[in-house]
Order: sequence, then structure tokens, then C-alpha cells
Amino acid sequence: MPEGDTIHNLATRLRPLLCGEQVTKLWVRERGAVAARVGDEITDIETKGKHLLVTLGEGWVLRVHLGMKGRVRRFAAETVSDHACFASTALIETARGAIGVFDAAQAELTPRRWLRAQRQLASLGPDLLCRHVDYDDVLNRARAPERAEWTLGELLLDQRVAAGIGNVYKSEILFMQGANPWQRVQDTSDASIKALFELGSELLHANLRPGSRRTVGHKTRPHAPLPGEDRLWVYGQTRRGCLKCHSPISSRRQGPQARTTYWCRNCQSDA
Repeated sequence: MPEGDTIHNLATRLRPLLCGEQVTKLWVRERGAVAARVGDEITDIETKGKHLLVTLGEGWVLRVHLGMKGRVRRFAAETVSDHACFASTALIETARGAIGVFDAAQAELTPRRWLRAQRQLASLGPDLLCRHVDYDDVLNRARAPERAEWTLGELLLDQRVAAGIGNVYKSEILFMQGANPWQRVQDTSDASIKALFELGSELLHANLRPGSRRTVGHKTRPHAPLPGEDRLWVYGQTRRGCLKCHSPISSRRQGPQARTTYWCRNCQSDA
């Protein structure tokens, strides 16, 4: 699933293509062609966590969540077929070209005044890509009684605690902090919980650039990884040697969503 930095980078690429342009066609899966929005100017493209928000005119927003399989495709002007529209989750066409979203989990057109009340957005915790993150709020959400028995791996993926971390960053953050993915929230100090999310914010910000995501050397090598250069500490590295201690990297499904967690049993203690 795309994580917060992926969506933020997508918004950065789309702004010069769409902002200031007038809509010539809008298709949304649940509504079909939306003729009422033709002629609206695309005034802004924002993100909140893993949600992409495209503002149309003064009063409407197209909210897109790519989910696990969503992808975005650009079309040249006047080349969008009816099949492309019908196959898309959402599609916006302007005189300059079109942007189609395919296989996304959610796409919804909603009045801007209703946006904050939307269940999908209202429940989100602080966005870790904001300039100033309220980590006390993050901690309070993490300390909710219903999360006491949760594992740290589950906690980091809960967008209601903090928005932006996905499965890649989950494993990387826990490794970099030397934290056991199966340690319970109630057995973890406030300082340690805050440190996990602070590192998450740091890594997300470090990857707001073109090229592949990296966590290895994100401070000393801020450029996109070069061919053959290590990018990630543990994610996707099952049975490969840990970059710190050379022990084999382990992996196991975790939590109700059965997302795969990668960790080093030596550096993060046995679990």
C-alpha cells in the first residue's frame, strides 16, 4: 500500500499538471460522469495521511485512497476512451490531458464543507508529514485503553493514532529503534512510543523526493539510492543477513490485517 510519502510525492507531481486547469470531464466510479463539475477550476491538491484531496472550484473535493492496488496513469489530451473511464475508479480530464486512478480502494466526490466530518478523515490521527506534529496527541491516542494489549507493529499501522505510516515504514522504524514488533503497548514507555512516531515523521520527510524510498543512510545519503546500494534495513529481506549483526532477517504475519512484519531477532530481541 502506498504510504504517506508516496501520496505526498504524487500530489507534488500532479499539481503542475492539474492546478489552474478547468475540468472538461469528471468520472467517479460510484457516480459515473459528473457533468455538474465540468468547467470547475482545479484549485488545489492536498494530502492527509494516505488520502489525496483534489479541490474543484470553491466547494467540491475529490478524495482518493489508493489502498493496496491503486495506481495513477496519465493520458494525453483527447485520448481518453470510454473504456478507460469505465475501468477507472476516478478520472479527471482537462485541456492539457487526463489523470486516471485505477483499482483504488476509495474515490468520493464530496462538498468541501463536509470534508472534516467524513468518517475516513475525521478519525485520522495527526499527519506525520505536517510541519508541526502534536506528539502528545499521538501518545494519548496510543494510550487509549483499547490499544493497551496491542503490539507495537499493530500500533504503528493504526492511522487513527498517526497518519502516514504503512507496512514498509512499520518494520523499518521498529528495527531502527531496536524495538520488538510483538511488544505490547502497555509494556512500552511513553518516551519510546513517541520516539517511534518521531522517527516515522523523520523518514517520511526524508523521502519527499523522486526515486526509490530509502531508510538506510537517509541522513548521510539523502539522494535516491544508487544501483546496488542498500535502501531498506529489513523490509522484504527475509533470510538475508542483517546489515548490523548479519543474523538472518525473520518475517511473520502480524495483526488482524495479517500484514508481514520483518525484523532481526538479534537486534530487536527474540519474538
